[in-house]
Amino acid sequence: MQTQSIAAKTGMGTVELAVTDANRALRFYRDYVGLRPLPSDGPELRLGAAGRELVVLQPGVEHPVMPRTSGLYHLAIVVPDRRELARVIGRLAGLRWEQYPTDHVMTKANYLWDPDGNGIEIYTESPEDGTMGFANGTFVAYDKEGNPRSGRDPIDLDELLSHLHEEDKLDEPMPAGTRMGHVHLHVADVGASLRFYHNLVGFDVMGHVPGTGFVSA
Repeated sequence: MQTQSIAAKTGMGTVELAVTDANRALRFYRDYVGLRPLPSDGPELRLGAAGRELVVLQPGVEHPVMPRTSGLYHLAIVVPDRRELARVIGRLAGLRWEQYPTDHVMTKANYLWDPDGNGIEIYTESPEDGTMGFANGTFVAYDKEGNPRSGRDPIDLDELLSHLHEEDKLDEPMPAGTRMGHVHLHVADVGASLRFYHNLVGFDVMGHVPGTGFVSA
């Protein structure tokens, strides 16, 4: 049983990733994702937004990520608004990088993978569009009119891209206010993992549906 909850102010910090090719990974996170290099005293590559460190790349592994094995499912970077999400999607489209813009109602998200197979979500919060959560052991989402939604619909790209200004440059880096939102993990046993993160680490369980569990401070 849980003895004490982790501090409510606990938040996300830097995420470190193992990569096979340092130069390739640097180009991807700089030119495609939109992060900027930060000073580093070692072989690792540090990147962030407006001086805030978000990702550290650790070169030297021999093989890329093996799909559907225990470990990182994705890291999730939060951008301040729809305009910045539109900039990311527009930039990736121009560079012809595979991406999956998705409407989660309370967030607007974009999914992609880096050259080593590390998953990335880039999203902005949109609580004004509706709600999402858990009820009776399942995930539920409703738009602002109360209509049920899947929470996995494609984004209305015409609406999203309308937030870009005519003078906006797609290669502008991620701005101040960008932060690391969360990580999702592949695990071998959801129940055992929930017990570990809840009972031992102290996270609160936010929801649990078959095959998936969510914890948070």
